Amino acid sequence: MTTVLEVRGLTVTLGASPVVRGVDLTLRQGEVLGLVGESGTGKTLTALALMGLAPQGALVGGSVRLLGEELLGLPVRELARLRGRRIAMVFQDPLHAFTPVQRVGDQIAEALRIHQHPRPRRESAQRRAVELLDFVGVPRPGWAARAYPHQLSGGMRQRAMIAMAMANNPDVLVADEPTSALDVTVQAQVLESLAAARRETGAALLLVTHDLGVIAGTADRVAVLYAGRIVETGPVEAVLTRPRMPYTLGLVGSVPRPDTRSPLTPIPGTAPTPGTAVPGCAFAPRCPLAEPDCVTSDIQLLGVDSPSRAGLAGIDAHEAACRRVRLVAQRTAVELFPPGGGARGDDGSGHPGLPSPGDGGPGSRSRTVPPAPGDGTPGSPEHTPPPAPGDRTRGRHRDTTPSTPGTGNLWPWKRDTRRTPGNEGPGPTPDHANPAPHGHTTPSAPDHGDPESHGPTAPSTPGTWNLWLRRHSTPPAPGNENPGPQERTAPSTSDHGNPAPHGHTIPSTPAHRNPEPHGDTAPSTPSHGDLESHTPSAPRTGSPEPHRRTPPTSPTHGNPGSWTHPTAPLPNPPRSAPPLPLPQPTSPASPSPELVLRVTGLAKSYTPSSGRRRRERTVVAVEEVDLEVRRGETLALVGESGAGKSTVLMEIVSLTAPGTGTVEILGQDVSRLTRRTARLLRGAVQIVPQDPMSSLDPRMPVGDIVAEPLHARRVPRNVVASRIPRLLSQVGLDPADAERYPHQFSGGQRQRVAIARALAVEPALLLLDEPVSALDVSVQAQILDLLLRLKRELGPAYLLVSHDLAVVRQIADRVSVMYAGRTVETGPVAEVFDAPRHPYARALLSAVPLPDPVAERARRRIVLPGDPPSGVPATAGCRFLARCPVAALLAPGRRTRCEREIPRATQVTAAGTHTVACHFPHGGMPWQHIRTDRGTSGRPRS
Repeated sequence: MTTVLEVRGLTVTLGASPVVRGVDLTLRQGEVLGLVGESGTGKTLTALALMGLAPQGALVGGSVRLLGEELLGLPVRELARLRGRRIAMVFQDPLHAFTPVQRVGDQIAEALRIHQHPRPRRESAQRRAVELLDFVGVPRPGWAARAYPHQLSGGMRQRAMIAMAMANNPDVLVADEPTSALDVTVQAQVLESLAAARRETGAALLLVTHDLGVIAGTADRVAVLYAGRIVETGPVEAVLTRPRMPYTLGLVGSVPRPDTRSPLTPIPGTAPTPGTAVPGCAFAPRCPLAEPDCVTSDIQLLGVDSPSRAGLAGIDAHEAACRRVRLVAQRTAVELFPPGGGARGDDGSGHPGLPSPGDGGPGSRSRTVPPAPGDGTPGSPEHTPPPAPGDRTRGRHRDTTPSTPGTGNLWPWKRDTRRTPGNEGPGPTPDHANPAPHGHTTPSAPDHGDPESHGPTAPSTPGTWNLWLRRHSTPPAPGNENPGPQERTAPSTSDHGNPAPHGHTIPSTPAHRNPEPHGDTAPSTPSHGDLESHTPSAPRTGSPEPHRRTPPTSPTHGNPGSWTHPTAPLPNPPRSAPPLPLPQPTSPASPSPELVLRVTGLAKSYTPSSGRRRRERTVVAVEEVDLEVRRGETLALVGESGAGKSTVLMEIVSLTAPGTGTVEILGQDVSRLTRRTARLLRGAVQIVPQDPMSSLDPRMPVGDIVAEPLHARRVPRNVVASRIPRLLSQVGLDPADAERYPHQFSGGQRQRVAIARALAVEPALLLLDEPVSALDVSVQAQILDLLLRLKRELGPAYLLVSHDLAVVRQIADRVSVMYAGRTVETGPVAEVFDAPRHPYARALLSAVPLPDPVAERARRRIVLPGDPPSGVPATAGCRFLARCPVAALLAPGRRTRCEREIPRATQVTAAGTHTVACHFPHGGMPWQHIRTDRGTSGRPRS
């Protein structure tokens, strides 16, 4: 096979920093070579250097030969003659690669007229541009050729870029992340367009990507890049299924799979900053198998004995730059990089040179949180004995102030995870050991100083929290607005308890306290009458008499910008508020005690503004969405861009009345909330945005950003100062990071900051909007591991929006598939992923690549025609009809039902947990009869 591109010793230096350090590549005619690695490893810079497009001021060395012709050192005019004709590039962001003021067809025609001889006429070149757009699968190619780049969708722009790259039949195509930031269905279309371009032109393809699933299904060989050097290379099957470099092994283990739920293996630490690599193996600081020679001396690529490729030599050989190849061959990714724990060395213990992950999950640095005065740690002014066995206080700030037996949690919706004699296991407290409702006490062991368990007893379930919320959202009686001699006004929240809402009064006499049952523990979800029917009784024997406490009016907490030296927390507030009249229920039916969120018939439309004052058209973003999320559960909303997923999240977090339908949070209908109830409920729902950089104030240090929700809840400043180090440690950051600014963090660290800010008020429901979409697979695995650990320890419910179905398989319990503003399929993750019923769900899952070359190439990919609709299409029947491969096979009489009638959700399993909105779901018509293989447009063939 003819060698078309040969790269030897390629180096790129920016300033005094070598970023690409001696890359060797060989590409043969018709071959696909994948170049993979984390962000900052030099993949894109390598591709640009091959094209002669390195940044201005960069020094490029080595040799790049295209069909035997040396490219480095050629004059600019000579390079321009070759680029586009002999070697062409598909850029990562076509919106910036296209000229915004020229039509797409004109730009493709321009490439034809510049490089072809004789030079074609303008009309002929434009006709050829339309043919190329049609060849790569752009819908309505004539219209697309006349459109400007901003008028095309992301997938259409990428396919138009492929059309321009293949216009002159180049010998080499260089594709730089061609499928990043695209939906899986559009990604399948782009990959098919690339394959069609290769078949048409016979070009070799250098595919630069971080998606190992794309490499598994597309590439023949793969080269793994780390810190500007190739650390492993060989046939794709050998490298991805039998990696021999610890970095490659961890990289493969970090990739979630859509076909099974398996533990991910995030690599500790982060990749070195470009240009900061030191002599020796650049991966040694993160490698659990590193030895002294790895740090001091470098190693070249060495041959690896691969069982299925034995005896191969040359560019087909499996090679790795590692001294511990034999040891790596004996380890799995889980053994080398244990999820949630430190990496293991060759002796089974953590490598001494590797930073041990701390409380914050894999990759966090070992740290010692400075003891706060009175936090119960040795060396603090008020040290207390260790907690009683079973007291779950790991990772929380401990308060040494004497507590009142029967006190509750800081936030009313927080699950009680402490162990009692009747509750020895972790997780939710059993019904017989749940803490009593507000104002009641339980005969469990006294509190040991957890600052989140002081004040009135918090409900342990959302159903009980509903009653608590109603009680405290009622305005005070006339004449009782100001505190009297025996009562004080309590802040809205505190790190030591759950006092009455701001402005309510808390009495100090036991006569106003709710009664306490004796003997058995109080029920966890009492009825309305239970809260009103108890008669006052004397305090329990041995319990201290409530008395008036006045918190310090001007607490001293040191420098406001310093979060690492907090002072002692406030003493406990009084225990309970008197019963207040209950308002009328907000819904006719009482919600399930475990229900955190219920959305019924949600719809949202808006009218876009028109710059030319044309007739404004209403766009329906969400047509009808129903969903429920229970305590401790993760529900995932999946679908293509424009399906309405983020709109649903915004409607929930706004706590305002939706245009159509109802949204109930913790039993409260958001359309009927008073200002006071809305303020109380706002802390129960927090959101982690998709892009933390745009949501974090660049002028504020991280400590102030994380503290902002606590200040909004009027938590005392010294209490906030004591909580910030714990929150940062909880998400895997160093408490000293509180002094740094968002731009000083990596993408994964900024996402941890956003999670810490959302967790500051310990919400009952956490909304996750594409939390890992822009992260490398290793960093993504760290964030997913963090989210799973936080759910186990803190127990919030998650509502996850994601287009990455492999991520959904790893983290979600149930999944809801959306298309064009409607829910089309809902059910447990295992049922929906293993046996999807809706044609759209089946196409969506078939488009997700697997990081296993053998399994990926044996699958059948369903490539849907057209692009996802933006908003709800103006059709009378099924919204998926125009792209549905099942409807295309139906007889005209049966197809009429799809054209005229919107399908309603129906149960498809005996358990009643799996619903599908389709007239002809899978099962009635075997999906195997639909012949849609790789290389098709997605339309069934007759």
